Amino acid sequence: GGYVKDRCAFFQSAAVIIGFWFGRIDSSVKRDNCREAMEILSETFSRNLGGYLCKNMEKCSDFQNEEYIELLSYTVVEALESILKKIV
Repeated sequence: GGYVKDRCAFFQSAAVIIGFWFGRIDSSVKRDNCREAMEILSETFSRNLGGYLCKNMEKCSDFQNEEYIELLSYTVVEALESILKKIV
């Protein structure tokens, strides 16, 4: 995992992308888009994988399982596509 409070590295990578898309330079800019994007990401991981914390993900430590790695990758892509369609 990403070892960031036990969050999945795939989840963390998607969160970084969201930060680039909706991050703020000016503190007067609202965080609504970023919050909504993170909700979509969290909901997608929960629906597809049972959550985004490694300890709650059934096969998190099984990086030899290519099907699981594909599911993780697909989940990130699905979430980011949903975000782009809904927010951008």
